[in-house]
Amino acid sequence: MPNKVLTLTARPVVQGDVTFYETGIAAADLLNEEQFDVDRWNNSSQRGYQREINDPHTRRIAQYLKGNTEVTNVMPTPIVVNCRGNIRVTPLGEGSVQINLPADEKLYVVDGQHRIEAVHKVNEDNESILEDYEFAVVLTNFSLEQEMIHFKLLNATANRPARGLSQVIGHQLSEMTGVAPVTYTEQQTNAAVGTVIRLAVETDSPLYGKIAIGGIRKRSFHTTVQASVVNALLPMYLTGRFSDTTLKMDATYEYVSNFWKAVEQTWPEAWGNPESSTIQRTIGLTPLAKVMNKIFNNLTINPSYEDYVRILKDIRDIGHVSDEDWATLPNARINSLRHGYSMGRGNTIVADYLWNAVDTKAFVAAE
Repeated sequence: MPNKVLTLTARPVVQGDVTFYETGIAAADLLNEEQFDVDRWNNSSQRGYQREINDPHTRRIAQYLKGNTEVTNVMPTPIVVNCRGNIRVTPLGEGSVQINLPADEKLYVVDGQHRIEAVHKVNEDNESILEDYEFAVVLTNFSLEQEMIHFKLLNATANRPARGLSQVIGHQLSEMTGVAPVTYTEQQTNAAVGTVIRLAVETDSPLYGKIAIGGIRKRSFHTTVQASVVNALLPMYLTGRFSDTTLKMDATYEYVSNFWKAVEQTWPEAWGNPESSTIQRTIGLTPLAKVMNKIFNNLTINPSYEDYVRILKDIRDIGHVSDEDWATLPNARINSLRHGYSMGRGNTIVADYLWNAVDTKAFVAAE
């Protein structure tokens, strides 16, 4: 579908120092993906901020839009689109304005992507059923950074998105603007998010492709989700050597990546069979991250991959923690340790059990 100049009659709405415009746009125009785009999270580029399409939700909306022969099913809630470029506004009188949007000016769907996708599905069955259907639309005029900030603020309170998506939005904004988050906790969470994203997308990472990042839903090949790994690593960033806000991201990533490579080396069978093992899942990664934090708190130097392997093999051999102990079976040792406890308490019990098997001579050898 070729792009066209959109001429809209709208009503300005002023909120503080922000003006946006209420109008209506035909469903047929909203279907033009070259002109109306959705800035979804892209795992490869690590850019974008919208979540993935939820197909069941889209199908429900599509079924609703088809309506019936007696009643038109209406959708009065407006779709929100943003123009990142310049828009020309001409007063018409009586509180109305005319807005001219050039054909080459892309509009980004901030809220309403499922409604637009539902129209696509309706058209797959009957191309003319929504021919004259018009959606209420709110048009904003923000930069990319402002668009993301307002999306994040609105969704943080009114319609909370997945925590991982909120985290990557904050991380992107920090990179794009060069402005660090305000509080220390936010800064360190941002640093942890950066490390976890790299663990998920860098091919040399032992967790490459295993962590569902940002707006991507957890699938069968994922073993955990971004927010869970960030929570597991965050204590390291809030206390100890990782709490140094001047520490380079490459260094922290190397320390964390080397630890999980050492875990893979120590329990290769469990690591290589995530379907039947807890070691790559949140209930395995979290107590192991606590062990990594203890290693950092007890060594006076930053550990190498070899140091990690030496210490983890102590846990395996002295603590008699075999590959089979990480199995998903209820009576497997790691699962038995946490049985009857809450998730948080269970993770602490497992971490303490693993740590108690560490031979202090390993630290002497490491240093």
